[in-house]
Amino acid sequence: MLCGRAFLYTCWTFATLTACGAEPAPHDKAASPTVATVAAAGSGGSSAPIKETAATPLLPRAAETPAPAATPECAGAKLNVTRVIPTVWLMIDGSGSMAAPLDFAGPSSRWSALREILLKPDSGLVSKLQSSVAFGLYVYDGGLSLPGIPGPQCPRVVVSEPTLDNAAAMSGSYPELETGASTPTHYALLDLKQRIDAAGPSDRGPTYVVLATDGMPNVCDFHDGLPSTPDTEAEAIATVQQLAAAGTGVFVISMAGDDAILQAHLTALAAAGGTGTAPFTPASQADLESALTQIIGATASCDLKLQGIVEAGRECTGTVTLNGTTLVCNAKDGYKLKANRQSLELLGEACKTLQTAAAPQLEATFPCDDVTLL
Repeated sequence: MLCGRAFLYTCWTFATLTACGAEPAPHDKAASPTVATVAAAGSGGSSAPIKETAATPLLPRAAETPAPAATPECAGAKLNVTRVIPTVWLMIDGSGSMAAPLDFAGPSSRWSALREILLKPDSGLVSKLQSSVAFGLYVYDGGLSLPGIPGPQCPRVVVSEPTLDNAAAMSGSYPELETGASTPTHYALLDLKQRIDAAGPSDRGPTYVVLATDGMPNVCDFHDGLPSTPDTEAEAIATVQQLAAAGTGVFVISMAGDDAILQAHLTALAAAGGTGTAPFTPASQADLESALTQIIGATASCDLKLQGIVEAGRECTGTVTLNGTTLVCNAKDGYKLKANRQSLELLGEACKTLQTAAAPQLEATFPCDDVTLL
């Protein structure tokens, strides 16, 4: 019997492949029952046709060849996300006049107000944004040089190289009191430009200089009494133009109120700086904090580079998450894709979280048909 079943299985397979060409579809089998000839037990070899029914199948069927598995559709392309990290040089005038009151009446000097706003633990701007902005410090004055003679002692500088999480190092470097002497801003700008040039373009993001000064660019001197000249003013403007042409934007803050002569010069500097922003002229510590918040907030990018280009019209088909929270496309606290479709910008509260979180977790996934990976 076992040999018979094995044989019959072989015959069925042979008949299916050669006589029929292919096994009938299920609905065809139901309409036309298969007829086969088998040897009945005890019949002496005689045979009779026996019909197969659905209830009593005649023979065990050969295993059907499975259809090729469909290629699974791509569920989505997870794009590598890179934060844009700006480099911001805080260029601080350390001349003797920075000891004057900021608002000519309040208790805080221009120097101490600026230092506190930047570096106060926990609430200072550098302290809050150091994880998303590479801050550097450049304090300058005329040093102990003889009047009008630049050299190794002029400009005298205090430098903390820009890097992330730099608040502690900057606080240790930033003098508690103004350094004194003159305001050779033109020489200091040239020296800082050389440092920026030597470092080369940052692959993390753009570079900016924030200049805070309360005086015209005068010559090197161990005190702060010599006036500026048309040449020193022109040299400062020319260096700022060169910085801007090389991609370094320059913001300007007047620490001397609305001094008309200084304001005219700083307006020319700001115009040369390439940011499209007029000089800030704070009249109080609150104004100064607002100005610095606006400036640094503009540099603390909430842009993210994607390792892919999203197809036009498919900008909102992706899923973007920040620290596990899904962001809504084009919502005030969500994200939007930028015009190049290769970077996105976080908005509102999402932007604040990105700027202040020590280690933000970002993911962006788009349907495969909606993105071209790079």
